[in-house]
Amino acid sequence: PGVLSGTLSGNIQGTFLLNGTNSVAASTTATNALAGTGILMESGTIQGGGKFINETIFTINTNAAKYFTIGLFQNKGTFNLGMGTNINNVVYLSNSTIFENSTQGVVNAQGITFYNNGAHTVRNFGTFKKLGDFEEDFNSFFTNEGTFQVDKGTLRLNGTNILRTGTFNVAEGAILDLGGSNTISGVWTGEVNGKLFLNGTNTVAENITITNQILGNGITMNSGYVSGAGTFLNKSIFTAGTNGSKYFTIANFENEGIFNLGEG
Repeated sequence: PGVLSGTLSGNIQGTFLLNGTNSVAASTTATNALAGTGILMESGTIQGGGKFINETIFTINTNAAKYFTIGLFQNKGTFNLGMGTNINNVVYLSNSTIFENSTQGVVNAQGITFYNNGAHTVRNFGTFKKLGDFEEDFNSFFTNEGTFQVDKGTLRLNGTNILRTGTFNVAEGAILDLGGSNTISGVWTGEVNGKLFLNGTNTVAENITITNQILGNGITMNSGYVSGAGTFLNKSIFTAGTNGSKYFTIANFENEGIFNLGEG
């Protein structure tokens, strides 16, 4: 087992493996400042009551079990979930761990996902990218105030999500499927040339407004609910598509843009 603290610096041109059980004690910070290829984790656990900060590159790979149970893992650099091949593996999050992608951070989802293994939160203030022409499901507790960027394939959020003001960019042929239990608010911007599905259960709380200003194809709802005591304001495009059951029980849905009942 390893005990981590302080700043890891240097230049990695080969491979720096951080496997096994690695602990960061409470009130302690470990910082990855390694240049080059940074840190590669293929198995093991990052645990403890402290904080791990990634300032450069941290890559998760292989189909071996990986666990994050640390108090806070903060990404300020590039965090790679996989290396471009869909290996259908996950990083298990539990023990009230927080994974935070900071405003300058980039997460590349490209073969591995986060999975709910107990109490945890994934907080995105930066850019959360989906790469690779395949589907990936994130069953996690997700809070977003940053950017989703789906370049290829399908990104699904199937867990419990708090989706506030954010930017949603989806490339042509790609899909972002918000299919979990979603609490939604703020102003949503960006450009969707593929599809952004707002499925699942979507709740707008009392005295709260969500405003859809997403360009391109806007938001598509194929099934699920828009509910709550708040207001949904559509200023761009909202499409109710397919033959799945859809329920509007929200106090106020106000359309100032285009509302499509069907897709023709």
